[in-house]
Amino acid sequence: MSNALDRLVGERVMGLTPWREDRAGTSYVVWTAGDVKPWSKFRGESHERESKRYTKITANDIDTRNDIDCGTERMRYSTSISAAWDVVEHLRKQRHNEGGRKYLVSMIDHTDSVEIVVEDFREGDRWYAVNESAPMAICLAALRAVGVPEATIQEACK
Repeated sequence: MSNALDRLVGERVMGLTPWREDRAGTSYVVWTAGDVKPWSKFRGESHERESKRYTKITANDIDTRNDIDCGTERMRYSTSISAAWDVVEHLRKQRHNEGGRKYLVSMIDHTDSVEIVVEDFREGDRWYAVNESAPMAICLAALRAVGVPEATIQEACK
């Protein structure tokens, strides 16, 4: 499986932000939670110098031939049930503006596949995914629930 799907889940579902870091002629991609800047731990002159090394990008901007992606080793959402369960927990913690829970995540075990249903509590919308792999089904349903276009999802699955 391509890391493209895992990167898409990281960015669009989990709220991670990819940054390109230029270090001694080598390009690295580092991931941070939300809008946390990778150089935020530095102060003074170091802060200014470090901030110039980073450029905020999107998962689609990652050049898999030239960028060294430092985050995807941990982001195995589509192949690891442990990582996929982090996605389920993240969805379960989402809230509507009024504070009520946003998503209900259900799993239906079929003979040769798993069906994941993500339902919006208030709106009643439902997004489905069926796959022989539970982590893959979780990722597909989660991406649909947060509004990622189907064409984008299918492209990431290639």
